Amino acid sequence: DRNPSSQTLADREIVAAEDAVRADPNDLGARNHLAAAYVSAGRFDDGIAQFTAVLQASAADRAALLGRGLAYVQASKLDQAAADFQSFVDTAAAGEMAASDPQLEQAYYELGVIALAQARPADAIAPLVAALRINGGDADALYSYGTALIATGDAEQGVAALRRAVQFVPTGWCEP
Repeated sequence: DRNPSSQTLADREIVAAEDAVRADPNDLGARNHLAAAYVSAGRFDDGIAQFTAVLQASAADRAALLGRGLAYVQASKLDQAAADFQSFVDTAAAGEMAASDPQLEQAYYELGVIALAQARPADAIAPLVAALRINGGDADALYSYGTALIATGDAEQGVAALRRAVQFVPTGWCEP
């Protein structure tokens, strides 16, 4: 239904993004925007298809690699997600700004979380350490790192990481 009065905000966003892609199918930014709109609306396969189209045109497109990886996570396709995050890391880790790149930090974090979700806590440690080198105040990365350490038998260091994670969570915001 293309009647704006009967559409949700997400629906209107998708319609506008689809119109932009129809107007210029080669506009990779418009395709990334459409893909993100699809993913936000829970249309993961459609989002993945659009991110894939971007990556076919530009294999190292950072937004598409991260976006498709996140869409794969939400679609419970963890192996595919890990492949995209690893591709991102392989490309960005040698970059001039790698030590402070928040997208690279996210890719490392996602690799660690995927390893934890796949019951591979030992494999989660290295990417989480890499994420924490970029942003040592990331409470989620600290929590995942502590969880991985505990699962691998290093309770002392794991608890220390969990305590540091709690320090970064504002009181009353969520359950630390």
